[in-house]
Amino acid sequence: MKIHTRFFITFFCFALFFAFSSYLAQDSIFKYNQTREELRVSTQLNTVRNTLSRSPDADMYEYFSANQIDITRIFFDTYTNQVETQQLSPLNTELANSIIARYHNQTEIDATCILLETLENQVRISTPTVIAADYIIQEFCIDNILYVMTSSFIHYGNAINLLMQSYLFIVIGTVIVSAILSYILARYISTPLQKISYVTKKISNLDFSNRVEVIGNDEIGDLAVNINILSDKLQNSIKKLRDNVIVEKEQREKQNQLFASMSHELKTPLAILHGTLEGIKDQVGPYKEPLNYVDGMMEEVKGMQELVQNLINYAKFSITDREVNLQPYSIQKIIYQQINKLDYLINEKNIDIEMFITDAMVDIDLTSMNMVFKNIFENAIRYSDDGAKVEIFTSSFTDYVLIQVYNHGINIDPERLLHLFEPFYRADDSRVKYKQGSGLGLTIVKQILEQHNSTPHIYNVNNDEEYAVCFEFTLPKSKAIVEPTT
Repeated sequence: MKIHTRFFITFFCFALFFAFSSYLAQDSIFKYNQTREELRVSTQLNTVRNTLSRSPDADMYEYFSANQIDITRIFFDTYTNQVETQQLSPLNTELANSIIARYHNQTEIDATCILLETLENQVRISTPTVIAADYIIQEFCIDNILYVMTSSFIHYGNAINLLMQSYLFIVIGTVIVSAILSYILARYISTPLQKISYVTKKISNLDFSNRVEVIGNDEIGDLAVNINILSDKLQNSIKKLRDNVIVEKEQREKQNQLFASMSHELKTPLAILHGTLEGIKDQVGPYKEPLNYVDGMMEEVKGMQELVQNLINYAKFSITDREVNLQPYSIQKIIYQQINKLDYLINEKNIDIEMFITDAMVDIDLTSMNMVFKNIFENAIRYSDDGAKVEIFTSSFTDYVLIQVYNHGINIDPERLLHLFEPFYRADDSRVKYKQGSGLGLTIVKQILEQHNSTPHIYNVNNDEEYAVCFEFTLPKSKAIVEPTT
């Protein structure tokens, strides 16, 4: 059964119960008040009767006036041979006159007195047609004198009769009104709940496009607000989860590619070492002089050592939440130190190094950033022609320092520029003579710079007379005022 139907039935039954309870309560109250009113007036009239029975000439004027009692004495005057009346109360109502008019002689008075002696209950209610009111009338005789007492009172009989006559209409009206009010109230309460149910059903199917309309500040309004908040949080959580799944999938693909490339990179030097050692072992051909191959094997071993070390660095800097120890350092001193360490290579290739350095303090992790500068400068020197020029620029801005390294005399295929930061990718251009290296250097450089909130860029520079490749990146300026640390 739907909640709207249950609300309707509940409210409808409650409305019917309330309506019929009210009807029964009114009927009971009317009857109870009627009984009390009759008892009150009857008690007053009995008090008057008992008093007059003991003392017919008692003065009860004030009592009659206070209780609105009209009493008339009716007797037959033997001197005038006529029925005489005497008003004992301050009132002279039409009702009393209509009662007195019934008696014309002693016989009628005596007949009434005889009749009254046979009645157990001398109190009776009468509503004369000439009087538009309800009265209690009591008659009694004392020494053949008839006393007629009347007193107005509240009579609920008409109201009770009207309720009984209108019972069918009351039932029909109550049912119709209760049904209408119950329907409106049920719709008012159930409509927001139905909307909430619809939205939560959509949410259970991972559809977050619908929102619950918030109406009012009651518990239902609070529930709507909480469901909207829950929907937003679930949507964000699922989006993050999907993004994490995509990232994890990409990382697995990269790892698979890395393992495949690593296997390929290790396969060649291992094959060379294996073939050379087998030749030396068999003492065939040129391998009869094994010392001639020691240098070559040492070079292959050195290359594998470099590859293994770069793999370790690659794994270390691949951790996204790796803690970076940032400290202020002088960019000028770092560059000079790394260039000095490459003097042997600069002299070997007769490279012309030109530096235009603007000193500034930058916040960096010194150990990892030394690896960045070493790799960039070494690549610029190794991948330049002999006797070429390498330029190093630094430009200081408000929040960062821009570093640019140009190696002149070469260009890289634009298609390959997009892949230079991929693991084990080499720009094997026909103009590049140096093709050694692990293929992980620029990948590690990118990882380190990203941990410093920097993005590296490599692009070609084409002038009219020469070619060049530029490597540039930024480093955040230090906010602390400290002495330069090297």
